[in-house]
Amino acid sequence: MTRSNVYGSPRRGPHPLVLIALGVLLVGVLTGIALGFQALNDADPIGTVKVAGSPTPAPASSRPAPPSSPPPTSAPPSSAPPQQPQQFGAVRGQGSNLCLDVQPDQPTAGGLLMILPCTPGSPSQRWQRTPTGMMVNGATGLCITVAGAAVEDNARVQQEPCGDAPHQRWALFLDADGSASFGAQHSGRCLDVQGGGTAPGTPVQQFGCNGTPAQRWFLQPV
Repeated sequence: MTRSNVYGSPRRGPHPLVLIALGVLLVGVLTGIALGFQALNDADPIGTVKVAGSPTPAPASSRPAPPSSPPPTSAPPSSAPPQQPQQFGAVRGQGSNLCLDVQPDQPTAGGLLMILPCTPGSPSQRWQRTPTGMMVNGATGLCITVAGAAVEDNARVQQEPCGDAPHQRWALFLDADGSASFGAQHSGRCLDVQGGGTAPGTPVQQFGCNGTPAQRWFLQPV
């Protein structure tokens, strides 16, 4: 039904374009409200603050962190234990079957060394080899020495006060048959029975090492 306005003319309804515009406006408002609620739902919980540039915390792990350094171990000993002197009850020649001894009438410094019949328990036939290679006589306390520190063959060997000099140091070489030889440190020559002799009283000397029985000795226990 068409209504009349106050002037008596018929009133017209809203223009269709106006209705369309109002509809579009209403849809826009409702869309904005919906987006606002969505933004609130996606926001961080209360109390959580993010700082720009701060690293994201890593998830907790049940595995313990490895130690920063290995556990301490006991320190190695500073040095090896000192060597003990070697004790020989006698030094018996392989070629002569006689024992290394000091000339009986020269028990002092400068006395010759020679081979004599073995006498069990005789102090002058007992020897002690120190860790540095000195051969000390059990009766006199003097050392086997190459006279004058000579380096040539046939040099005299005698007893002198121990000074730990190179011509008083003797390297010990063991052979498969149980015998041994003594090499002078300063010359590289061996303790040798002069001329390969086998008679009591034959002196000893230094001579080029040749492995003969005159240079081989059996070390008897104390």
